Amino acid sequence: MLWFGESEGTLYEKTRRYDFYDAKGVLDRLLAVFGTDVSYVRSSMPWLHPGRSADIVADGETIGVIGELHPDTAAQFGVARAVYAELDVALLLATYQGEIQAKGLPKFPGSRRDIAIVVDRATLVGDLLTTARHSLEASGLLQGIGVFDVYAGEGVPDGKKSVAISMFFQDAERTLTDDEIEQLVKTATEALRVDHDARLRS
Repeated sequence: MLWFGESEGTLYEKTRRYDFYDAKGVLDRLLAVFGTDVSYVRSSMPWLHPGRSADIVADGETIGVIGELHPDTAAQFGVARAVYAELDVALLLATYQGEIQAKGLPKFPGSRRDIAIVVDRATLVGDLLTTARHSLEASGLLQGIGVFDVYAGEGVPDGKKSVAISMFFQDAERTLTDDEIEQLVKTATEALRVDHDARLRS
């Protein structure tokens, strides 16, 4: 798989170049269909960007790789920036659990909440998402989570980076209240503070 060019943009985001997190979001949705629980471990592939790439690991075995092409590699293909991913289909199928089940369309609206946190620059974004996801599992209300921006520069302390995380909440039986959603966000934020010394960006 290869992503290059620009996104179409949404109500929440301007048009921008595809990046690592766009590709990871696609893979996360694909792997969720197979019931495959994976971790993302920093990759050492020389043709991928050293700080924006990861091996995809399931049950201790590497089943794929994802990452932004190294600038030298991208130049050889004549693209300004591109994100590459591959999965070993045989290994992926071996992780398949259960049957694929279709769900009915939701009757009640969901709600999106975005937070921006400041963490050490060495902190892996995948670890942040895992922490937030696990902190909300018991609620059964988190329907999606992802990163839509990572920034290090003016306004962010040296050695730190700002990570913007989007969470989508929905209940199949009713409409969630603002207070309930805010409490869920607080739960995730507190877990990030405890596990990664994350601070909300002011």
